[in-house]
This record gives sequence, structure tokens and C-alpha cells, in this order.
Amino acid sequence: MEDFRFDMLIYFLGFVILGRAVQWFLRPKPNAPLLNPRRFFEFSDSRAVSEILYSTRQVLEDWFSKYPTKPMRLIADLGQITILPPSMADEIKNDPRLSFIKASTESAFHITIPGFEPFREGAKNEAALIKNVLHKHLNKTLNHITTPLAEETCLAVQEYFGSDQGWHRVPLRDTLVPLVTRISTRIFLGQDLCRNQEWLRIAASYSSTSAEVANHLRRWPKPLRYMVSLLSPECQNLAKQVRNARALINPILERRRVEEGQEKGTSYNDSLEWFERYAREAYDPAATQLFLSVVSIHTTTDLLCQALEDISSHPEIIKPLQHEIREVLKQEGWNTKALYKMKLLDSVLKESQRLKPVQHATMLRLALEDITLEDGTFIPKGHQISVSCHAMRDNEIYENASSWDGYRFYRQRELSANEHKAQLSSTSPEHMGFGYGLHVCPGRFFAANEVKVIMMYLLLQYDRRTPPGSQPKPLSWCTTWATDPTFELEVRRKGSDDIPVELSHNTLSRESES
Repeated sequence: MEDFRFDMLIYFLGFVILGRAVQWFLRPKPNAPLLNPRRFFEFSDSRAVSEILYSTRQVLEDWFSKYPTKPMRLIADLGQITILPPSMADEIKNDPRLSFIKASTESAFHITIPGFEPFREGAKNEAALIKNVLHKHLNKTLNHITTPLAEETCLAVQEYFGSDQGWHRVPLRDTLVPLVTRISTRIFLGQDLCRNQEWLRIAASYSSTSAEVANHLRRWPKPLRYMVSLLSPECQNLAKQVRNARALINPILERRRVEEGQEKGTSYNDSLEWFERYAREAYDPAATQLFLSVVSIHTTTDLLCQALEDISSHPEIIKPLQHEIREVLKQEGWNTKALYKMKLLDSVLKESQRLKPVQHATMLRLALEDITLEDGTFIPKGHQISVSCHAMRDNEIYENASSWDGYRFYRQRELSANEHKAQLSSTSPEHMGFGYGLHVCPGRFFAANEVKVIMMYLLLQYDRRTPPGSQPKPLSWCTTWATDPTFELEVRRKGSDDIPVELSHNTLSRESES
């Protein structure tokens, strides 16, 4: 009898496995050509991924130079992905059947595992809370936050770049990450936390730490990942970062809630207050702030690094930039109108972003249902898609597209028809530095202003140059494209404060009164 039961169990399991196999073979598959398929008897994607891991940019450019309007597929670090040509960006840009949040958080990170709570908060309701806060508060208060932005930048630049008037080297990325973290924190969380070293350390490091831990867990089958996380020191350290963040954020909120209950009338204008106001359900305030750090700090830092590398390699652009900054500040002081009028600086930043965006392919989406595009490309439910960024370096779109030209978008803005399109914060299929469509970066206006203010101080208060024989080499990892993390820039403090320091104190009142 026991042998009979055992045999029945074996037969049952066999039928289940066979049924699953048949279901897998019969389910609809994406139909774009796969460029790095598994070979016979390969049971993992490791070799296929390694084949394109460091050459994705070249693979994309080679394919789309031969087939400009034809999608293709790759087995990448997060699984199979269909990459569309830029000509198809408009077709998918606002499609509600395609989710950016599920692709960028749920697929890439392990939101049910301790330590990844920031990505869980980011994934809630397609990031509705975060989008509401950025659209309804941050973007509408840009003029009022230019003052604290300039003040904190003045202090932070001096602290991180120093006062040494002799030439010395600074590790560019490692210097700018804490600087951007501090300045962003001043706006998001106020003056106290932007000087809190523990918070700055957590906010600056969480993004890279979480990416490393996520990659570590992806080596294991999904059913085992939670157990692995309990035994992994790296996972435990990540969870500790989140706990430490809560220990800093939660007491501040509790104090504010007590004040509100006592009707003390204290008014706060920071993201802690904004999230409290718009949250329609229970949420994790500290995890939400960490998610905000993940999506803002390192992309802003990358653009700053690239722009500084580019202007150091093109010193002829420095004096015109300095002249523009001085003249506009004399006329306007520190406000958003001044930042808008810095057209050459805006052009320089957009040009650096054009030649080296943070991704080789953007507009990452996950299909929520089976989708067939107009050209017949089939995207099954659960499959990821993206759009290649190679058009940003296309000679048919940009003259001398492979050359850096700081005046490129400045000239375009002189033509009234291109005034809006040529601005740093504007997006199109030809320039997707901040994404494109429904899920375009909602914080890009603040990011553009923040980068400009930092660049203004660095341009007027410091000389800079590329060390002899040094050539920065961007780091490419699948579709990710980051500035050289090892590059060092030579800088020296100028002998006088120049205009910005005086203006940051003498004309700030002009803005606060407006």
C-alpha cells in the first residue's frame, strides 16, 4: 500500500512538472530577434549575459545602424529585454499597459526582503505619493528654494573642495556624491539633517549598497532568496541602514505630530511635511526618503561629473561661462529667473548629458498584459522593454554628433521654434536624458537647477584642469553607463570669493521678499 502511494506521488509530481513545461513552451514569446541566445544544454543565462555585459552600447549601435527601425532582444542582467528604436518611443510613451515602477523596482529589487523597503515604498500605486509630492510641491516651490539651495552650496563646495590655492587632485565622483547628498538633503529634509553625518552617510551609500546586494541575491533561485538574506552579512548590513534611517527620521515626525496636536502652529516646508500631507495610507517615511535619495543623488552626481570632465577638456568654454554667470547674477540675483537665463550653462549641461547619459537605453517598462505594437512586435505580459538612446549621438539628427559642442543647444534656443525643446529639462525621442513620456523624471526641474547652482560656484571659485595624461573612462554595465569612478580632477581655490559669495548674502533677500 505504501509503495502504491509513493508511486502515485511520483506520477503526480511528474504530471505537474510536465504540465508546467508544456505551459512554458506554449505561452506566447516575444518575437524580436534575440542577439545573445542560450546555447544548447545551457541551463543559465550567465554566458549570454557576460557576452554583452561590457559591450551593450556597441551592440545597440551596430544593430540599429543596420536596422534603424527594427527592435531587438537581449538577455541582460535582469533577464530578457526587448529594446526598441527611438522611432517607436512615441508609440509607447503614455501606454498605461506598460509600468515603469514595476520594471525598475519589483523586477530589479527584492521588495519583500528586509533592507529593500525603500523600493517597496517606491512601487506603491505606481509611485503615486512620490509623484504627487514632486509635482505639487517641489516643482511649484522652485523659486522659493533657490535661496537655501545657493546657501548650502556655498558652504558645501568650500567644505568638500577645500581652500587650497595650490593645484591638488580630488577624486571627482567621491567628492561630488556627499556634496550633492548634503545639498539635496537641505531642500528635502531641512538644515538639521543636512548637517547630520549619519544621515548623509546612509543617504549617499544606500543606492550603491542596495544595487550590490540585489545583484548578490539574484544569483539564487527566487524561493531561496529570503532565507539567503537572513544569513548574508551584506543583506543584514542593508537592513541595518534602513533601521538607522528610521531612527533618525521617525523621532522628527513624532515631534512634529505632537506639536500639531498641541496646536503650536509651527510651519514646515520640506518633503517630510509634504509626504505627511499627501499620504492616503500607511507608509514608511524613512524608506520613502531613502527611495527619494536613490532616484536623485547618483543621477545628479553623474551629470555633474560628466559636465566638469567635459569643460576641463574644453577650457575655451570656461571664460564665456564665467561671463554669463557674473552678468546674470548682477541682473537677477539668486532666483529661478537667473537660472533660466543661463542659457550657455544650460546648453553645456545638456550637451554633456547628450553624449554620455546614464543609460544606453531608457524608458524601461514592464508589460502588464500581452501587447502587440504597430509593427507587429509582440511583448508578452511580464516582459521588459526599453528604448535605445543611440539617437542622441546620431549624425542625421545632430551635426558632428560625436563631438562635444557646448554651444549646440544655446544656438538652438536662439531659434524661437526650438526655445523649449533645447532646454536641459526638456525631453524628446532625440534627447532622452531624463526619460520621455508618462514616466519622465518628475524631479528633473529641481535637478537641473541644483546642478546649475553647483556648477556656478565651482566655475567662479575654482580653477580646474584634467591631469596630464589622464583620460576618464566611463563605466558600462549592460544598459547602465556611469562616469569613471576613479577619475581625479585637479583643482585650486581662487584667491578671492568672486561674485557668488557676495551675491549669496547681499541679494538673497531680493528673492525671499518676492
